Amino acid sequence: MLPSRRLHLIVLVGFEYDRAAELIRAFEPSIVSLGYDESNDPGAVRHRAVQERNLERIRALYANAHEFRFSGHDPLNAKAAIEQQAKLFPDANAVIAPMNTKLSTVGAALAAMENEELQLCYVQAALYNYRHYSTPGTWCYLFDF
Repeated sequence: MLPSRRLHLIVLVGFEYDRAAELIRAFEPSIVSLGYDESNDPGAVRHRAVQERNLERIRALYANAHEFRFSGHDPLNAKAAIEQQAKLFPDANAVIAPMNTKLSTVGAALAAMENEELQLCYVQAALYNYRHYSTPGTWCYLFDF
C-alpha cells in the first residue's frame, strides 16, 4: 500500500446494505467496485432478490461504482474475478471487502495470498443469521487447489 496512490475498494455485496454503505463511507475510496454473485446455486438464486435490492441501494449512493460478477459458490472463480477487477486500476491500492458467501471469502483470501498488493478488510456483521438464512444440509462443497 502506497499512501500516494488512490484507494480502490472492492466490495463483494451480500445481505447487509447498511454495512456495505458504511464501509464505503468510512474508507472514502477514489474507486468503488461492487461485485455480485451470479451463480445458479439454489442458495444464491433464493437470496438473489435481497442482493439485487442491496446493490440498487448502493448504486443510488455511489453512481460511479464499477460492477463485476463472481460466483459465490466457486472460490477459484471469485478469486479470478477479484484479480481481474483489481487489474483495471493498477495504479491504485486495492482493498477487498468480502461480504458475500464464505466460499467467496475463500476466493478473496486466495487472491490476497497470491498478490501482496491486494489487501483484505473484514467488516463485522451487525447481525448474524437472518431468519432462515442458513439451514443445515446433507451435502458440502469440494474443490481442488
